[in-house]
Amino acid sequence: MIRHELIEIISPFNFWEGDLETGYVRNPYLDRFESYLKIPSTTVAVTGVRRCGKTYLCRQLIKRSIEKGMDPRSSVFINLEDPAFEPYLGPRLLDDILESYMHFIKPKGMIHLFIDEAQAIEGWERWVRSMIDKSSNMKIIVTGSSSRIMTQELSSLLTGRTMELRLQPFSFAEFLDYRDVKYDMWNEKRMQSLLLEYLETGGFPQVQSIDDQILKDEFLKELFHSMINRDIVNRFGVREVHKLKSMATLLLNNISGLTSVTKMMNTMNSLGIKISSATISEYFSYLSESLIFYFIPIISYKAKDIEQYPKKLYCVDTGMIRSVKRPKRMDYGSISENVVAMELIRRHGKENIFYWKGRGEVDFVVINGDERKLIQVSWDLEDSKTRKREIKGLLEAEAELGASEKIVLTVERIDLGSEVQVIPITEWLLKDRP
Repeated sequence: MIRHELIEIISPFNFWEGDLETGYVRNPYLDRFESYLKIPSTTVAVTGVRRCGKTYLCRQLIKRSIEKGMDPRSSVFINLEDPAFEPYLGPRLLDDILESYMHFIKPKGMIHLFIDEAQAIEGWERWVRSMIDKSSNMKIIVTGSSSRIMTQELSSLLTGRTMELRLQPFSFAEFLDYRDVKYDMWNEKRMQSLLLEYLETGGFPQVQSIDDQILKDEFLKELFHSMINRDIVNRFGVREVHKLKSMATLLLNNISGLTSVTKMMNTMNSLGIKISSATISEYFSYLSESLIFYFIPIISYKAKDIEQYPKKLYCVDTGMIRSVKRPKRMDYGSISENVVAMELIRRHGKENIFYWKGRGEVDFVVINGDERKLIQVSWDLEDSKTRKREIKGLLEAEAELGASEKIVLTVERIDLGSEVQVIPITEWLLKDRP
C-alpha cells in the first residue's frame, strides 16, 4: 500500500533533500563495505554492538557513492527502530515502504536499500530473500545489533550470498586518529598516557565528544542497560530480568578471567540467586549474540574439550566495564588484556582466537593457516616472578603447538633476551594503523 506518511518518516534519514551528518569517517571499514557491494547478487550485513557506528557507516557509504555520481534518490535508508513506525509494524511494512518509495521518490538505476536494525521486524530475512530473487536492480544492506543476523537468520536463507561486515567501537588507532594525534614511538610516556585514557574511556563514538567524565559514565551505564533491555530482554522475551542483569554485572567483574556455566551457577547461588544451569547457558548465548561479551575457548584438538573447558571472558568496550563496575582502582592488567583481545578479534576474527592452558597459561593463541602466534599480556614486567611465569607459559605452549611468534605485550619497553619479543602495548595496537 502506498503511504505518503511512510516517506515522511524515513525522509529525514535520507539524502534526497540535502546532506546529512556522517561523523568520523572510518575508511578501512568503508573501503571493505564498498568492495562487498560490488559482489553480484550479494546482501551485505553490517553487524555490531548497539551504538558502535553502524548507521553512520551506512551514511558514509551513501555519501561516498553520491560523490562518485550516484543519484541521491537511488538510496533509501530505513530505521526500523524509529518509534514512528510502531503503528505500522507488521509483515507488510517493508513492502509498503518500498512501494511508497518507488511511487514518490522515483529512483533511477541501481537501488541501494538499507534496513537499519532489521531484527525489529519478524520475518525480515524472508522478505530480503524474496527481493533478491525478484530484482537484479537492487542491493540490500541490513544492519543489526546481533550476531544472529548472520549465524541463524540471514545465512540460512542466503547461503553463499551474504557478506558480513562486523563493526566494533573505535580501536586505539581510531581513538588517536579521531583526536588527530600522530603516533610518536619515541614519546612513550605520551603514548602511555593516551592508552590509559583509552582504557578508561573506551571506544564508543558518541563518548568521544563528551568532555565531562560523569556524563561519560552515565552514558555508558545507560547504554549497557539499554543493550540488555532492547537486544536481549525484549527480543528473547526474558522474564527474570534481575537474574540476567545480575549475571551480566558478575561477568563484568570477571573480565579477562575464566568463566563457565557451573562456575556462574555456583556464584549466583552463593549470592542467594537461584538459577539453573540451562538458564545460565541460555543467557550466555544471548549476551554473546548481542555482541556485548566475547567468550574465547581453549585451544584443543578435541571438540569436547573446546566445548567443556571454561571460556575466557572479554567485553566489547573497556569504558563500559569501568563505568558499570565503578572500581575503586583500575585493574590495568585485565583491562589491557581485554583491549588486546578486541584488537585480535578485529584483525583475525573471533573464530581464530584461543587461549592455551597446561601447567602454565598463554593468554592468546592466534591461528593463521598453519601458523600459531602466542601472545601474553602483562601490564608490568618489573617483577622477576612475573617475567618467568610469562616466558615459561610461552615456551610450554610452543613445545605443544609450535609457534611462528612468541610475544609479550606490556606497558613499557623491556629486554628479555632473544626467546620472546617484548613489545609495548601502544606500539602493537598501532602496528597495522592505516
